[in-house]
Amino acid sequence: MRRGRLVACVCMLGIFAAAVVTSLDYSLGDALGPGPGFFPFWLSLLGAALTVAILVETARSHDVATGSLLPTGRRPGRPAACSSRWQPQPHCSSRLASG
Repeated sequence: MRRGRLVACVCMLGIFAAAVVTSLDYSLGDALGPGPGFFPFWLSLLGAALTVAILVETARSHDVATGSLLPTGRRPGRPAACSSRWQPQPHCSSRLASG
């Protein structure tokens, strides 16, 4: 699981790096305000920074997940409204008949 996260982070860094390089082809600002490359540049930079944070966290952690990804334990019972057999309720059928 740890290796998969590391590979995913490296792939995401590649995508964000390509987006940063592409956004530099557009102007970041002009006389009226932000240019067409402003948001792609900063969003790619933010995404790359968050990906680096996940990469560092994953690299520092130890892979202790050897069991199932789903929680284990007793499954809570079904509520009364979710019974396996459907039975019409008296108050519902009277509304349908009168409506």
